[in-house]
Amino acid sequence: MTNQIPRYGEQVMKADVIFSEEWPEYAEVHGTPVWGNATRYNHIQGLVTAQGVETDSALLAILAEVAPALLKPIMTSGALHKAAVQALDPVEGTATSVRLERIDKAVKRRNRVVHDKLNVVVMVEMDPRSGPDKRYPSLGRSEHAYLGGEPVTEESLLSDLAVQQDGTRAAVQILVDLHC
Repeated sequence: MTNQIPRYGEQVMKADVIFSEEWPEYAEVHGTPVWGNATRYNHIQGLVTAQGVETDSALLAILAEVAPALLKPIMTSGALHKAAVQALDPVEGTATSVRLERIDKAVKRRNRVVHDKLNVVVMVEMDPRSGPDKRYPSLGRSEHAYLGGEPVTEESLLSDLAVQQDGTRAAVQILVDLHC
């Protein structure tokens, strides 16, 4: 195996930027897309995803102990959670039911972060005197992030990560309870 250096550096490249590079005629007609730097957002998305996988691992361990018949070769996070609820059949208000609610919240938030499209849009404020010739410099540039069309911040993604960590902790606590 050879080591490769990432062509675009350590960041996720938007497909439409690569598309315009690969098909110059498209870029001539439509222009090259200008996207902001989403590296930090992508990094947090990756952490949310990886933490969700840890929750799934704990749920698989729970199911392997209490209801191996419910396990299937491929299961989504939602299906794992649903199977765990079915297998544990918790009484409302108990520690197990509260923990399963925390896991449910984590699964839903993770799905949003993982499956919704992230865009970091560059907004350039032009001098009002600037016409089509753009002879006057821009007044400023700002980046705005959107996840699934809704505004998102690094802080809100870090909050999603905290929810994932709480979901993993809840799943591990259930697993510990099964052994005590």
